[in-house]
Amino acid sequence: MNEQIEVPAFNDESEEAAWWYANREAHGERWIEAMDNGSARRVVDVLFEHGLTLQGLKEVSVPVDDEVVEMVGRQAERAGMGFREYMGKVLHDALKKGEVGERTSAGAER
Repeated sequence: MNEQIEVPAFNDESEEAAWWYANREAHGERWIEAMDNGSARRVVDVLFEHGLTLQGLKEVSVPVDDEVVEMVGRQAERAGMGFREYMGKVLHDALKKGEVGERTSAGAER
């Protein structure tokens, strides 16, 4: 079921909504298959690949050596996530942990 779905042009939102509703089971099956085989992708990852971002998100570049890239790739695969998604999660988790550590070790938030 890897063929592309032909989404027709619509005259208005109600026509589009009716089409998606009428085809909901087929799209649901494709979505479940994509999740099962690992080909489902997050919108934010696709946007980043094309140089676009969601409002409120910024893309940053951080140089890392090949060993780190390989390590992140392996861990991302084990976690069932894309490289960028996993790297963002690791960074976010580390920063959150650091904030908690600052509050508890200093006795008060800085």
